[in-house]
Amino acid sequence: MPIKRSAAVILALIMMLGCLVGCGSQYSPGGNSLNDSSSWVSVTSEDGKYQLQVPAKWKDLKGQLSQDATLEYGDPSKEQYLMLLPESKESLSMNFKEYTTVILHNIASNMENAVIDQTADIAIQETPATLTGISGSSDQIKVQYWVYTVETQQDFLQVVTCTLQSKAEETKPLIEQVVGTLQPVSEESKQ
Repeated sequence: MPIKRSAAVILALIMMLGCLVGCGSQYSPGGNSLNDSSSWVSVTSEDGKYQLQVPAKWKDLKGQLSQDATLEYGDPSKEQYLMLLPESKESLSMNFKEYTTVILHNIASNMENAVIDQTADIAIQETPATLTGISGSSDQIKVQYWVYTVETQQDFLQVVTCTLQSKAEETKPLIEQVVGTLQPVSEESKQ
């Protein structure tokens, strides 16, 4: 169910961020513009259904953030993380708005002093979606999430992105660029 998955996602991201902060990782902006196509690569979810363009410097973090994610990428040195968690619509007895509410509530309930921004209705590659920022802390680490929920024909998707609050302003444009490339894998490219 989405509730259990989201809790595991939150805890994994917070633990990874905590380790990186404790290890003294440094952030240096630059080099990740979508205008420089040589610095971006296409990645496909484990189930072969969705793809994204991510900075070439991002690493495959498979199994490090969530057991349920079908795609996990990020740049630990810059505290930038993204994961994709699909949920089959057939297995859920809720609509898209209810799904989004459950996901956001679950993430916020696993944080201290959580502040949930107003949810914005958006489109990603002409697909209905929402974007909600959630900030708060866990284990005294201040984190910023941008949670995208997306409704496809067969699935509801969570695209959970995360960074430290101190990196949020400089990280958000990159996250928006990456998530903006989300699309279903076409039948032609599967063959």
